[in-house]
Amino acid sequence: MKSKIIYTVIFVSLFFAVSSTIIFLNTRYKNIFQFDFTPRPINTQSRYVYVKPDFEKEREKILQEVRKELLDSLKTAVDNQSEKVESVVASNSVSIEEYQKLKEKLNELEVSNNKILEKKQDEQKKEIKEDLAYQEWIKNTAKMFESMDSQKAAKIMLKYSDNESRQIIYKMNRKKAAEILAELNPEDAQKITRPL
Repeated sequence: MKSKIIYTVIFVSLFFAVSSTIIFLNTRYKNIFQFDFTPRPINTQSRYVYVKPDFEKEREKILQEVRKELLDSLKTAVDNQSEKVESVVASNSVSIEEYQKLKEKLNELEVSNNKILEKKQDEQKKEIKEDLAYQEWIKNTAKMFESMDSQKAAKIMLKYSDNESRQIIYKMNRKKAAEILAELNPEDAQKITRPL
């Protein structure tokens, strides 16, 4: 059984080796089966030339027609709008100069509106950054109070506003927060823990 497997493996490997050698030599030389070992000329141009199928040519033609129609319709729409503006100006007896002034004023208002929007966005970004910094401070302060003695933490907690103390207490683990609240007098503890 082992000898059959060994002979089969040898046969298959030799078959692939001979086949690959024949394929390689046939691509390098004109015709190895007729013992013509003259090298094939190197062709720098591609043997295959891509010819667009008719449906692609038709598709491109249709796309060009659609583009042309769209451009024409846009041009007519723009012309119609300018005619409408001129007719409104004429019917309302507004001079073109006044119309230009109104248009400039409208542009100025748009610019100032954009500046106001940018300013509000900058303020919102600043508020978000400040809020993130404040939340980070609350988190770090809560960790610091957790590592302190409860009596000392309670004394320091009284120096903060009720809102700050409340946020710090609620960021802490429950056991340490309860120890600190136990050190406070009942009125101060009630101020800190009551809902907003």
